[in-house]
Amino acid sequence: MTIHKILTTALLTTAVLLGATACSAGESATDSSAKPSAKPSSSAAPAPAPAPGPGQVPPGGAPAELLTTALEAATVTLADGRGVTALVDDRGFSVYLLTDDSVADPQCNVPECLGFWSPVTGDLAALAVGEGISGEFAVWSHDGFEQLTINGFPLYSFGGDNSAGAAGGHGLNSNFGEGKWSIVAPDGTAVQ
Repeated sequence: MTIHKILTTALLTTAVLLGATACSAGESATDSSAKPSAKPSSSAAPAPAPAPGPGQVPPGGAPAELLTTALEAATVTLADGRGVTALVDDRGFSVYLLTDDSVADPQCNVPECLGFWSPVTGDLAALAVGEGISGEFAVWSHDGFEQLTINGFPLYSFGGDNSAGAAGGHGLNSNFGEGKWSIVAPDGTAVQ
């Protein structure tokens, strides 16, 4: 089974579970360089639902294709309350790497992992990189998508981060291979 099919299956399963939880609670579940730009709406149609966070799917259960258009250095808050400078995506969500991961030997390539750790996808030609970021970016093309890498490490977002600037996955041991999950320093290394 390809990674793309595994990721799609994991996201659809998560959507069903989120939908069941939302129904039982009486609520709905929401929540390479160029500069990204917003496109104004030209009709009086209702506003679209807010974009889902990492590891989430939009209402209706269709997997979201969240393309990252910018990476910046920003202050994120670790579980111990410390603020550290790390990479965030264009929505302000923390970007992670797995210390023993690589494109040659991927560690997060099973549905159970991909359900929590979504690959950060994007187009290098359209990726805006903020000042002070010195890591080397590339794109790893596999299983039907383009995953961004830094210094050879595939990049991920954590489904447990529910707000911009959070880093709830930092320091977690991988249950799906070797290594620890870490937010990414501006030089492309794991934050200690």
